[in-house]
Amino acid sequence: MRSAVQAFAVFFLVFSHLAIAQDVNSKSGVASDAIARTDSLGDPLPEKALLRFGTRRFQFPGSVSQLQLSLDERTLVMLNETLIIAWDASTGKELWRKPRIFRQNGIRVSAAGYGIQPLTVNSVTGDFASYEEIGQLTYWHPRTGESKVLSVESPVAAKSIHISPDGKRIALGDENQLVVCDSRGEVVYEKQNRFDSPLKSDEKDRLKFGGDFSYGRFSPDGKVLALVNSQKPKTLQLLEANTGQRLREIEVTARIVRMDFSPDSKQIVTTERDISARLYDVQSGKRIWETFIKPAQGAESYTSSVAFRPDGKQVAVGAPIGPDNRIRLLDPESGMETGSLSGSGWKPWTMQYTRDSQMLFGSGWDGVVRRWELSASEQLPLPGGLRTTSNCGLSRDGEHLAFVDDDANIHVADVHSGMIKQKLGIPGLNWGEVVFSHDGALLAAGGSTSDQLQVVVWDLSSNKIIHDWSWPKEKDPHASVKDLCFSANGKRIAAAVFRQSAGFVWDLESDQQVCRLEHPRIFGLDLDATGKTLVTAGWDKHIRVWDCDTATVTKSLLVKPKVNANRGFRADGTRMYGVKLSNDQSLIATVDMTNSIRLFDSDLNIISSFSAEGGLSQASLRFSHNDLWIGVGYYGGDVKVFDVSTGALVWEIHGHEKGVYNVNFGAKGRTVLSGGDDGICCLWDLRKGMETTESDPTKIFDQLIGGSGKTSYAAYCRLANSPDLACEILSQNLTESSQEVGEQELRRWIVGLSAPNEVIIEQSKTAILKHGFAVSSRLSTELKKENLSKRRRAHIEKLMSQIQQQ
Repeated sequence: MRSAVQAFAVFFLVFSHLAIAQDVNSKSGVASDAIARTDSLGDPLPEKALLRFGTRRFQFPGSVSQLQLSLDERTLVMLNETLIIAWDASTGKELWRKPRIFRQNGIRVSAAGYGIQPLTVNSVTGDFASYEEIGQLTYWHPRTGESKVLSVESPVAAKSIHISPDGKRIALGDENQLVVCDSRGEVVYEKQNRFDSPLKSDEKDRLKFGGDFSYGRFSPDGKVLALVNSQKPKTLQLLEANTGQRLREIEVTARIVRMDFSPDSKQIVTTERDISARLYDVQSGKRIWETFIKPAQGAESYTSSVAFRPDGKQVAVGAPIGPDNRIRLLDPESGMETGSLSGSGWKPWTMQYTRDSQMLFGSGWDGVVRRWELSASEQLPLPGGLRTTSNCGLSRDGEHLAFVDDDANIHVADVHSGMIKQKLGIPGLNWGEVVFSHDGALLAAGGSTSDQLQVVVWDLSSNKIIHDWSWPKEKDPHASVKDLCFSANGKRIAAAVFRQSAGFVWDLESDQQVCRLEHPRIFGLDLDATGKTLVTAGWDKHIRVWDCDTATVTKSLLVKPKVNANRGFRADGTRMYGVKLSNDQSLIATVDMTNSIRLFDSDLNIISSFSAEGGLSQASLRFSHNDLWIGVGYYGGDVKVFDVSTGALVWEIHGHEKGVYNVNFGAKGRTVLSGGDDGICCLWDLRKGMETTESDPTKIFDQLIGGSGKTSYAAYCRLANSPDLACEILSQNLTESSQEVGEQELRRWIVGLSAPNEVIIEQSKTAILKHGFAVSSRLSTELKKENLSKRRRAHIEKLMSQIQQQ
């Protein structure tokens, strides 16, 4: 017989869920099936999505190695190790995509590496060309993606590829050699590359990610082939293109990263590892000019891509200088910087001018395609829409959501209409986190400039900034706000800054900083309801509980991984990505690098842990408002919801093509909002995907009480959407579950836990566990007694833990 406590709990949960279901469905808005399931651009919404803001147009799902325009400039193709995608160059609409098997062949073509140019265009046929398998060159039709394969005589595994202007020579470079073949794939000549390269012994150069290389480029007149390899990374070898005969060698200053010929083939420009660009005369080998770019303090800086403008009047240099990420525009006569192109999100690595010299396409580690109009040096807007970031938040009542777009504007939208109501922001600030206050009246955001960190709070009724705190980035230019939260009473707000190893707490009434707390490599935090207690966690593998008023640690725990040889946890595996308090303040949840979700009580005693395998992302951990579920995001684009009490997976969606860094629950656990690095944020319906077809009332109730995570949730949703059936089932089972445990009987079992006879102790434990949650509240009361014996306390604490896991 089930306990009355269980039945009443089920009754409350289902009918509170049912009430919000009726409320949402009574409104015209996102929950109605009658509304066309498309976004603002007319693109179909994914399964389970109620709303989508942003677009995946011109958004590659990963870091990009190279982009390339077709000859007619109607098509743009991008690729990396695992994927090739073609877009319409005007609208950004995807035309086709194909998987690649480069990585399976053991070939690395990551963007950050020497000599990596894995895509080119055949100037005669107009087809794109890439190296897909060892010994095979693949040609792609620009608009359809139809392919044809050219077998190459040499088993080269090319990381760089270039075709001469007349289409008669193909230069293919890998770690062993540069192979030049003709249009039939027959080898014309080879240039070997020795393995004892200077890169082998250099542990500090991160641009050696791609390993040894042979990198060749034909001149526009087709007469010269420029070669750089890892055997001689500071030597520019100029060869006669048709025969491979050496013309001359140019010794440069630093390792060559990329190179490009001038349109008239008389000069060649290089980017070099000492954060510079240099121009050389092809005929004489003399250096014409050099330009150094000032590095950022405390951040790795280097030059990357380089391109001559087709009219010869400009040189563009990709320069990921710390958080700068600007493309520098240089005068080709003097090398002086004449301007720059801003807006790249992360390390611009590949770019191409249009033939008319009016526009530049570029991308990089963030996979975002950007276009700049060169006469004004301004970035053009995304065609037909906007692109979001992973930063988003959902109000607790589920009525409003906020997201940050790619231009650092914060948008506040109405969930039911899908309309954007407000647009907030501060010029020059890039936002890292956005969060609503518990009453939904305020919106806070944490951001940064080149040298400052900032937390701003808006009053949403007036759109006015009512709080604005800023402080220096100090030594690390990459410092940013990693987590941000309000206390439930709305009196305080806290922020975590990973690269400053600090947590900050401010008082909203006085506008003053309450404290700065030092937690090494902090990554997440949460305030209790009063704002007086803060819990923090980070890469130092510690959870700490703080008294905010005194800025002192009251509790601390070093989290150690369980020994599990099969999963091969690293020693640093419990570096934590996030920490959150349950809404009733009884639980503390963490996520860490072992892909584990761990639950602790308020005294930091471990209650349970369960695996959320798949690569948990940073700071995406959230409790649902009823504390039934935990939601997390994944690097691969998944959003998953787990049952708190059992750790069972109850709901999931592969809703993004890149990492999900924000997950927020709506009211009553009806919806979940996710923000990904793929340019979109989505509001998902937690009812979809878990429907049950079971109609037998007894079986539905059995699934509700004792099923697996998914089965229980499916039954839960079935009753929430079927009021008559819910009333019938719950009425019947409440009647059947009316037997209560007598106080005197329970008291006898509790006393029996201290008996000297082990048989009596075991009988008492068995009786208590049989009634489980029905007696848990009275066990909790017993634990609060000051004169409780250590023996009895230990038994009760263990029983409470076992009941939690039932």
